[in-house]
Amino acid sequence: MAYLKLEQKQQLKQTQKLKMTLEMRQSILILQKQILELRDYLIEEQEKNPYLDIDDWGGESEQKTEASKSGDTVSLVAPTPSTNNSKETPQSDEKAPFSDSLAEFDWDTYRSNAGGNMGETHVRKQNDYDSSFRFENITPATESLSQQLETQVISMQMDENVKDILLFMIYNLDSRGFLRETNEEISLMLEASEEFVAEAREHIKRLEPLGVGSLNLVSYLRFMFFENKTLSVEPDCAERIATLLSSSELLDHLSQKNYQHILDVLEIDNATFRQMISVLQTISPYPAFGYDEAKPEAVIPDMQVHLLNGHIIIQLEDKLLPSVVLNDDSFTKDLERVHSKGEKQFIKEQYRAAEWIVKSLSERNKTLHQVASSLFNFQKAFLEFGEEYLKPLTLKEIAEDIGRHVSTVSRLTKGKYAVTTHGVYELKALFVKQINENMATTNKNLETVIVEIISLEDHSHPLSDDDIASELTRRGIEIARRTVAKYRSKLKILSARERKRDYQFVGEQ
Repeated sequence: MAYLKLEQKQQLKQTQKLKMTLEMRQSILILQKQILELRDYLIEEQEKNPYLDIDDWGGESEQKTEASKSGDTVSLVAPTPSTNNSKETPQSDEKAPFSDSLAEFDWDTYRSNAGGNMGETHVRKQNDYDSSFRFENITPATESLSQQLETQVISMQMDENVKDILLFMIYNLDSRGFLRETNEEISLMLEASEEFVAEAREHIKRLEPLGVGSLNLVSYLRFMFFENKTLSVEPDCAERIATLLSSSELLDHLSQKNYQHILDVLEIDNATFRQMISVLQTISPYPAFGYDEAKPEAVIPDMQVHLLNGHIIIQLEDKLLPSVVLNDDSFTKDLERVHSKGEKQFIKEQYRAAEWIVKSLSERNKTLHQVASSLFNFQKAFLEFGEEYLKPLTLKEIAEDIGRHVSTVSRLTKGKYAVTTHGVYELKALFVKQINENMATTNKNLETVIVEIISLEDHSHPLSDDDIASELTRRGIEIARRTVAKYRSKLKILSARERKRDYQFVGEQ
């Protein structure tokens, strides 16, 4: 009978593990924060940590005239990249000595004369304006659709019960302005009379925008064409539209773009059908069109980038970020005041945390400048001549150029914006893909060419993906048919068969 042998041994095993310390996580957090998020973070940390002080709340600092600064602060001028990735582009003149030009450079005059492309997004707190602040640069706040509807209802004279139901309806509209609940469902929810609910539904549909509160798209179209008296439609066309909207089967065929079946049922030709579609297109596609709740995201540039006599000048934005410093006096006094080991340890940890924030902030600015300098040196032609001169560029190339990890470059370029003479660009947008190793064509250029080719096609014989690939080959861009299909789908362009059907029945859009 065999027995299991148990014994104890000593073994030496060496392994490597990446341990994320609290300081490392904090540094990564600061690295990837956008400028307003970073401002809020610094203010919050300053309130929690007694050894972190705000020395300066930001503002217009005097412009330095040297090509670079010493210490932890960043230089204004991008250094020359270590790799040469240039291609033949139009040459710019370079006459005056750079140091003289930079010394005489007036940023405020440059901004004021640069037109709309150089417009900054100003973010200021109340009573926090400086000499460069202009009220005309502030976009006024706009009311939401619900607020506009409520304002209309408040001024109306009606039964208070109906008005209460109206307000309920207003704040239960979906994003497209439809009220999906039936009158019976609303009556049960509010324990109100169905007559009051029906009356409220009729009132809300006649508010501005017209048709808001309709049950669905069909109900909205029927209201706009047959209950609303503001639209003028020819009787014959109105009758055909009424037949179309009253038939669920025909509406299904319309949504599937099966136009021939509709023509057969209504016994009309292509021209008449185009007229019907044109009439349907005279109204908004849904009640809340143009009143959508989604608002454009405010963009706060992290830097301004300019080209002066062939030199790239990068000015990091410092108006919104407070300058933080260590409070050494409080740390020394608190350390002398306490006696227990635990209290001393806590004070040291707080001071070390504050020290790490100061260092991480300085490292963030330094690294951001390094990344921007390398990026715009690679894309110098873009600064001179515009977006069509963007070169194929990857995160790895920038990371190798500045000696940083790819993930660091990725974190720093996402959500960071630069003001250039061609507009405000996210740094991430300046990385463009190369179609294949044998061509310098980028994905953006390819999309532009595909749109151009399709816009010039014969509507009676739309180009297939193979035809487009052949035309691209003729233009010196050799790609496969499946690549054309991928980019066409990305651009939301229909296939040749679907485009031909639309040209035939609906006409040119």
